[in-house]
Amino acid sequence: YMTMGRQKYGQPYETPSTLKIDKKSPYYFTDDKCLYELKNDELILIFCFKGGCNTVDVADGTVIIKNGAFNHCKYLTSINLPETLTTIEDNAFKGLELYSLKLPAKTTDIGASEFSYLVDNLSTWNSYYGTGSSWSTKIIVDPENPMYASGDNCFIKKSDGKATVIRVYDKRVDEIVIPSCATHIGPGVFE
Repeated sequence: YMTMGRQKYGQPYETPSTLKIDKKSPYYFTDDKCLYELKNDELILIFCFKGGCNTVDVADGTVIIKNGAFNHCKYLTSINLPETLTTIEDNAFKGLELYSLKLPAKTTDIGASEFSYLVDNLSTWNSYYGTGSSWSTKIIVDPENPMYASGDNCFIKKSDGKATVIRVYDKRVDEIVIPSCATHIGPGVFE
């Protein structure tokens, strides 16, 4: 078990600006921004330790982004996810104000609260900058993804032969278009 940073009462963890892992370690490595673990032949992003960066390119081969991975990155606005990513755990993007996100085809497991953070924070950007601005937000889902889909301003979960709109992430537009693939509209979508 490895502990990074210190937590002050009621405040987020303080993180180091540089993290070095012994090159002989078969379990951990870093790129210039994130700490990764290799466990059971799976590459797992544990956390991002460069809190002042705007963009993170998650390492190719990563399959899981852990709970709280980006909690220290209050300036992060863009995350590039690899095609290998299958799982985004709860709270991975909590507190971020991403203005774009593309979900790869293999990303089929997103924590329930994680989805709310993603959409709510994307909505914050749309509310502030407006949907017609260059800062307008969007979740783009790879068309080959078997679990999720996206429309112009909504997010859809596919399961049991249904395609349910589970969130509209910009309700300020004059027109909300429900995509033709949608078979149901979930509770609370327009709240």
